[in-house]
Amino acid sequence: MSPAPSTTAGGSSGSEEAMSPRGPHAAVLLMFLMLTLMSSRPTADGRETQYAKFQRQHIDELSHPPFSDAYCNTRMKKQKMTTPKCKDFNTFIHSDLATVKAVCTRTGTKRPNNRYYSNDSFSVTDCKFIRKDPRQGCMYKATTLSRRICITCEQVQGAGLAPVHYGSYK
Repeated sequence: MSPAPSTTAGGSSGSEEAMSPRGPHAAVLLMFLMLTLMSSRPTADGRETQYAKFQRQHIDELSHPPFSDAYCNTRMKKQKMTTPKCKDFNTFIHSDLATVKAVCTRTGTKRPNNRYYSNDSFSVTDCKFIRKDPRQGCMYKATTLSRRICITCEQVQGAGLAPVHYGSYK
């Protein structure tokens, strides 16, 4: 009779097994990451998809308050909204993409023309163009507040119903 395999406190036998994800959660996470990467890629001719553009222009899950004018100046430039000309107005949603995308399916109210209004408020920063400085470039005024958002959602290959345009909530 051979000895029983040794087990760790968590019940796994061996360090490799203990470190590997188990169950459906790992598969779901991997599938979500793959679909996100596939759906946010440029089109075959190199153009940015509407879904990828929405993410670039409106999702900012990593920044934390306070959101000053300097935040807008830096973020607008980093997200490529200051060339060839300064974008007049943009809103950054301070949330992860999955939470914003859920407005299209679970946490929003559908209106005409594929518009969805969030049922809950989001932290957002509006960046309004003020002037172009010869040395500093595009200058913006930041206004941060909590409000419901309005997004246009469309079917996106590999992502399902997803946000493709941000609109003001009225």
